[in-house]
Amino acid sequence: MENPELHFFRRTPDELPDRPSLASSLQSFESCLFLIALLRYPHALVACVFAIESALKARFGGSRGGLGQLVRDALGQGYLPSGISEADLNVLRETRNRIVHEGYSPKDDDIAAGLFLKTGLPFLSTCYSALFNFDLVDSLAEEFGKQIKIAKSAFDNAKERDALDASHWLRALGHLIRWSLRESLMSQSELKAAEWADVNGVGFDVIHQRRQEAERRFEPSWTFDCPVCRSFETFVVQLDEEALDEKQVIPEKGICVECDLRMPPSSRELLRLLCAEQTERSSEKILRDYGIN
Repeated sequence: MENPELHFFRRTPDELPDRPSLASSLQSFESCLFLIALLRYPHALVACVFAIESALKARFGGSRGGLGQLVRDALGQGYLPSGISEADLNVLRETRNRIVHEGYSPKDDDIAAGLFLKTGLPFLSTCYSALFNFDLVDSLAEEFGKQIKIAKSAFDNAKERDALDASHWLRALGHLIRWSLRESLMSQSELKAAEWADVNGVGFDVIHQRRQEAERRFEPSWTFDCPVCRSFETFVVQLDEEALDEKQVIPEKGICVECDLRMPPSSRELLRLLCAEQTERSSEKILRDYGIN
């Protein structure tokens, strides 16, 4: 079999050429990522479960019992991630079936995003690792793998997780995918206009003006490199003023004046993980500039 064309992976399993179902699984996971970028979380969950089913078929073969029997086959060999029960996998399967056969409503965005992060992604990762010695996240292009790790960590660590729409944790990942695709969706005239603006400094002037406006609006603020588009000093964050008085640097919300990534206060847990390295590196300078010894 000819290897499939994949857009997000930098490595693939060694057994890929000999297992068409495994190729289908990787393609379904890529479709899941594209659908997250389009904010179609229920369909993204469906694609993730299809990826699980195809991965299990690649190892155990087809089954008259469908996904339920394939999952039982995997569980029989001890392939269950920590923190996930068989009941969780049943909820995942039943939710997939409901979405496929009955459609979905806006309230399912939260349900689907939560199930993806809590159950679908970790179980798929376990299937790849245990069955094919393949690390899903580390085999993705670095920037995508990093954002998936951050989203999962933010979801797992959030103290008020049940009070938030779970799609909040996928905000940066979806934005990264949309940003990485932007030029492929632009016409030639749009590309040339953007190039002209960069060459003539227009783009720089606009970004500089937006940064000044954001810094005034977010005071007390600090400007980091964007954790998504990686532009230099374009991500303006508002700092927790009370925490500053206690000599702590804690981002509350942020916006990139280059790629327009927006992190509202409801996504502060994710924001803090996105900026964790830069916050730690710059804390002393930030406190010093605000006159806090």
